[in-house]
Amino acid sequence: MKLFLILITTFIPFVGFLQKTGTLVLSGDADYYGYDKREFVVYYNEEVLGRFDTYGHFDYSSEQKGPFIIKHPDFVSLTVVDIAFSNKRPSKSVFEEISPEAEKRLLESFQTEQSKTCNGSSKKDIDVFSIDSMAHFPGGNQAMFKFISDHVIYPQAAVERGIVGKVYTTFIVEADGSISCIEIRRGVDYLLDREAFRCIKRFPKFIPATRKGVAVPTIISLPISFTLN
Repeated sequence: MKLFLILITTFIPFVGFLQKTGTLVLSGDADYYGYDKREFVVYYNEEVLGRFDTYGHFDYSSEQKGPFIIKHPDFVSLTVVDIAFSNKRPSKSVFEEISPEAEKRLLESFQTEQSKTCNGSSKKDIDVFSIDSMAHFPGGNQAMFKFISDHVIYPQAAVERGIVGKVYTTFIVEADGSISCIEIRRGVDYLLDREAFRCIKRFPKFIPATRKGVAVPTIISLPISFTLN
């Protein structure tokens, strides 16, 4: 009888130790469009089970056998069913896809953001052929390329997808040297286009173009290359 009791008391914590856990890892368009992953809600048995953390991780136990449903107002609902528990593969990557309506809204918002920088001279009124000296970055092109190199942040989602290319931009250097009307004339990808736009918005004042010794606005065309080593 004493032996039987000893076996029972030592078996209980061992059962608890056998409980397995796993982690859902959020990826896909959530990364691509820069959404806060804490906005994604996990449902289990039609009830809210929790949310992903900042890094896109959500822990679950073997007691929750699924299916899990992941929801976000801007994303297509995703059902996760093939959940396996293994010491070798304790996590499962889940790919979230943005809805066409939300994607269109984001692209239109970016277009609006570009147009809002056009609060000075109009490009159609600028004569780029009659100036005596071109506008230039303080310190010259070498200083400008260094500024770009120091300030451009290659989006991680673009790195993971191997997205490379050259973003062709134009902007106006006003007579006071300020930057206006930044436009992506030929883009590569939403992520790279936005980063090129963000970098140009941070430019310091240029040395303006001149006509007969008077500072005048002019248009600058600038390609920004994104490459991966």
